[in-house]
Amino acid sequence: MKKQILFIIVLSLMNGKIFSQNWELVFSDDFEEVGEPNKTKWTYCKRRSSDWNKYMKNSEENVFVKDGKLFLRAIKNNDMSSDNVPYFTGGIESRNKFSFKYGKIEVRAKLTKGQGSWPAIWLMPQDGTGGWPKCGEIDIMEHLNKDNFCYQTIHSHYHNTLKKKIPKKHSTAKINPEEFTTFGLCWYSDRLEWYINGKRTFTYHNINAVPELLQYPFKKEFYIILNQAAGGSWGGAVTDAELPFQMEIDWVKVYKLSVFSAPNYYIPDWSGIKPQNDILWKNTFLKKASTKGAYKNLEYSAEKRPDPFYYLHNDTIEVEKGKQFNLNLEAFSLGEYNTEKVLQDLRYTCAYIYLDSDNDGTFETELEQTGKIQPDNDIGGNYDVLNICRTIKIPKDVKTAVGRIRVVYHNAWSRHLTANSEVKEGLCYDFPIKIIPLQIPIVNFSADKTIIETGEAVNFIDMTTNSPTAWQWTFEGAETSESTVPNPKGIKYNKEGRFNVTLDVSNSSASNTLTKQEYIIVKKTSSINTIQKQYEYNICYNETEMQLYVNIAEGENIPVSIFNISGKLIWEERANKGENIYPLELKKDIYLVRIKLRDREIVKKILIK
Repeated sequence: MKKQILFIIVLSLMNGKIFSQNWELVFSDDFEEVGEPNKTKWTYCKRRSSDWNKYMKNSEENVFVKDGKLFLRAIKNNDMSSDNVPYFTGGIESRNKFSFKYGKIEVRAKLTKGQGSWPAIWLMPQDGTGGWPKCGEIDIMEHLNKDNFCYQTIHSHYHNTLKKKIPKKHSTAKINPEEFTTFGLCWYSDRLEWYINGKRTFTYHNINAVPELLQYPFKKEFYIILNQAAGGSWGGAVTDAELPFQMEIDWVKVYKLSVFSAPNYYIPDWSGIKPQNDILWKNTFLKKASTKGAYKNLEYSAEKRPDPFYYLHNDTIEVEKGKQFNLNLEAFSLGEYNTEKVLQDLRYTCAYIYLDSDNDGTFETELEQTGKIQPDNDIGGNYDVLNICRTIKIPKDVKTAVGRIRVVYHNAWSRHLTANSEVKEGLCYDFPIKIIPLQIPIVNFSADKTIIETGEAVNFIDMTTNSPTAWQWTFEGAETSESTVPNPKGIKYNKEGRFNVTLDVSNSSASNTLTKQEYIIVKKTSSINTIQKQYEYNICYNETEMQLYVNIAEGENIPVSIFNISGKLIWEERANKGENIYPLELKKDIYLVRIKLRDREIVKKILIK
């Protein structure tokens, strides 16, 4: 009995970086029955007029399961009087029984050599609207005759009809046909990756060509075909003496990415006239990268080129949904623009910036490129590439919490087609982002004194969260009636009474001005002590015991609340006169403590170091 694995972790080595993915098994066949293939998973391929299926026959001579293996055979027809074809071939397909969109498929199979042999493992769309080749075809493996390699190919209107050459539509991979080989395909919305025994051998990218060209018709459900053909115009005539041909299949497995899996970001390959670590490229690197306007900004700097050419930043930019921020890129420069001498820095590239904001590993947004293909002057290059500022906006409706910004510098004499295309004589930088909800500020302020004598001055401190951008203070009854500084000091009161203090703040995250109002009580000296006693309270933090103490001098059942700096309530309790309450052990951070007295709220900011 072969063990079924529901979740696996795959490690793949790409340009020296190791990445893991969680794959969830959604379809498998270990061919444990005897006789016919499992009818709940497969049907026989029907005879048609194409080269690959013109000899099909659903006979146990051509298709059978034995000893835990599926056998698909091409044999000689020794009696053409009842069926006028020279050969019988076998194949099965999962059409109308199982199909999938995106994921990974692996088939472990062994082939035979022979002139005219043509086995294949491939995918076709469940809905073939538009006909072939518009509907698309993915050939995971095709083998011809006695070759020691197999073909990995896609078919589409873009390539087969329009004869487009870029990107490359096929490749070959070395195999030993007479040994079991695991033929694999990883299928994403932006690329197809072929594997032989776990090693990536070919990648086909979605270059986001205009939809009418049908360059990437692989965004729908496809089903599986396994078949052993014979003859045809591609492989040539069959040598009967070398029959039978057969493909022996150990198992078929299909996976989808687990919902718990981190996105699989493809790392581009390098190309150039010299290796990526050659001294020629030593001055081609990003010196500084920063953001402005993010909730948590990027600060990156370097004094030399990363090795390898691909760099993944180890910190995360925090950005808010629906907000925009600026990305600033400063490349190392060998000097001012000139047309007399080659200065081998990044001025001989174009810069491309891509954004993934939906956590699928696909860069769905491409910003306007910087630099010309080809530069106006071959020696001067694209000087504007050395200093770049771009505005990036996060959509309001994104549902995921992470994403990535990719910056690519690519040779200025050819276009970089997609975020995953090879990087020619340049670099690739990836900056992770965390997408957070729009942070609406909580308006708060405190005064060093709230009950004063006539003639005294008060200092105010703004405690509004989420970095307000403008302040408007209004002081009723004070010598200074208004202020626009964050923390106004020395606001003097000469008249007795109760006077309102109002703070209006503006913030880029809020659609309008936010307001908070408190008051100052001004009394003659003789009445101060009585009033202070009525509202006396004490808040302190004991660093030794790591406890926050709150003492209430007067009143009953008074609410005491603690908020983090983002305004989230983390603790609340009611206190009575004379009680000490010990909320909790607090981590190092800034907190707001709010006490609701009879006719006002007192808010105090506490910094725990």
